[in-house]
Amino acid sequence: MKTVILGDSGLLGQALVQHFCRDAKAEVFGISTSPKALPSSGAQLKARYVHIRLDVLTQQKAIKNLLLSEKPDLVINSIALADIGDCEACPELAEVYNVQLPVFLSDISAASGAYFIQISSDQVFDGMKLGLLREGDAINPVNLYGATKVACERKILETNPNALLARTNIVGYRGWEKSHTFVEWLENALAHRKEADLFDDYVTSSIHVRLFAEALSLAFKKRLKGVYHIASRDAVSKYEFALSISRRLGWDSTRCRKISMANSSLFPRRPAYLALDVKKFERATGASLPPIAKTVECLVDDFNARHGR
Repeated sequence: MKTVILGDSGLLGQALVQHFCRDAKAEVFGISTSPKALPSSGAQLKARYVHIRLDVLTQQKAIKNLLLSEKPDLVINSIALADIGDCEACPELAEVYNVQLPVFLSDISAASGAYFIQISSDQVFDGMKLGLLREGDAINPVNLYGATKVACERKILETNPNALLARTNIVGYRGWEKSHTFVEWLENALAHRKEADLFDDYVTSSIHVRLFAEALSLAFKKRLKGVYHIASRDAVSKYEFALSISRRLGWDSTRCRKISMANSSLFPRRPAYLALDVKKFERATGASLPPIAKTVECLVDDFNARHGR
C-alpha cells in the first residue's frame, strides 16, 4: 500500500505517519516544509518512509507530478490554517489553505486514482443545538475558520464525490517548541503549578490523534465517501476534560479555574456545544469509536512516555 500524507510534521500528520508505517510492506510519502518529519513520540517506523520538503503553495506542480507518477492508494491532507484567530486576521490565507489547496489536492488525487481524505471540523456548526450533532444537521459557522471548512466540504463533494470529509476535534502532543496544542498548554500550566482558565460551557467530542488515525485507516478500508463525524462517542466541557487529565496525572486540579465562554470577550466567537454523533461511521464500519475516557488514557500514556515514567 502506498500513502501520501500532506502535512506530515503536524499533530495529525505525525500520528498518520506512525500509523501507516506499522506495515513493513507499505510505502509512505510525507510532504511539508519541515526539513525533517519524524513522530515526536519516537516510534519506530517499519515501512519505507520518504519525507519530501515542499511548499504546498508555491510548488504545487511538483506535488501534482508526485501524485500522478507514484499513483498512491491513499492521499490524506492534514494541512490547514487551523488557528481561529489567524483565520480572522488573514482571511485570504485562510481561503488558500483551507479551501483552494484541499480542492487542488482532491482533484489531483482523483486524477491519479487515489482515495482522498480531507480533514474537516466541528466548527461548521453554530453550537446552538444541545444534543448530538448529525452529519445532516444545519451548518452555520460562527467564525471564518468554520466558514472555510464549509466551503471546502461543498467544493470537494462537487468535484470528487468519492472523497471522505472527516469532521472531528483532535487532541494530542505535537512537540513544537513555539506552538503548543491545548494539551501541551494545559501541561505547561498545571505541571508547573500555574492556574488554567477553562470553559465549562464549551463542549466537544475530542478524540486522541492516534485514535483518529486508526479510524481514518478503517474508513479507507471501507472506502467511505461523503461527510462523516469521526470523534469520541461522548462529549465533555474543556473544564471537565482538563480535570480528568489532571487527576490521572496527579496535578493540582484546584488550579483548573472554571469560567464561562458565554460571559467572556473571546474573539473570534466559538460555537459552544459541539457534541458529534458518530453513529453513521459506526454503522458503516461495524466498529465502535472510543469514549473520551480512552482519549484521556492515551494522553496520560503520552505524558508518561515523554517524561520517562
